[in-house]
Amino acid sequence: MKKILTILLLLFLITLNLRASLPYKTLYLEYNVDRYQATEETEKFLAQPEKYEDKLNKMNFIYRIWVDIENKKLFQEEENQNHESPLIGRLKINDKHYELDYSIKMAIDYTEDFDNKIYDNFTTAEPDYIFYKAKMEKKVLVTCLDGVKRKAKKYTYLKFNADVYDQAMNYIETIKKSDLPDSEKAAEISETNKALHLNSRKIIEYIWTDGKEDLAVFLKKIEYIKKSKLLIKYNLKTLKTDIKIPSGTFDKALSGFRIAK
Repeated sequence: MKKILTILLLLFLITLNLRASLPYKTLYLEYNVDRYQATEETEKFLAQPEKYEDKLNKMNFIYRIWVDIENKKLFQEEENQNHESPLIGRLKINDKHYELDYSIKMAIDYTEDFDNKIYDNFTTAEPDYIFYKAKMEKKVLVTCLDGVKRKAKKYTYLKFNADVYDQAMNYIETIKKSDLPDSEKAAEISETNKALHLNSRKIIEYIWTDGKEDLAVFLKKIEYIKKSKLLIKYNLKTLKTDIKIPSGTFDKALSGFRIAK
């Protein structure tokens, strides 16, 4: 029996690794990213942000992403389209995770920071939609901004701040083991879960698929942060596979930056 369970476990792990892999060596992607910021009075308009964008604080970004899948390297530029602000960069190289602030030439090392590490869908063993145990709702056909229709699966999930989540779970366990009446326990647990969800991010991702396996690249993504009253919409603009990445894209990205933790 133990032997059978061991074989099944190995098959599961192999399947997970196959699902997480991409059939390319390199990728280049561009996304149009719209951020809609609301207030208490205008939060209701986030349900239809394009229709009511004049009532919301809207900012537009272009994300450019170069990925060396085999060597687990990723470099992302974030360009603000609303004004001439310096670029923000994200770099994953040699198992290190950095955020680059071009205005002060500072690289912040987020390698040990769970919530800021780059859990991208390209070079990790467990892409976001698997890592956060997302629910697959349905299969869809997505028309991207490059005009190409691609098959995808729609996933939804909540993403929690790691520290807040751990604190909430520990508190709930303490309440369960306490001598409080059952009605008070239920009320405390309910309030804790409400606070936890208020601090979460609701995410919808349309994950590219070849019909059999997910390709671990999102075509569209919608992120709603209730506490901040912020809605972020990502739309794929360009997707190129097996491209020649410009020399120095990864290895020279930190040149001139001061590294801080």
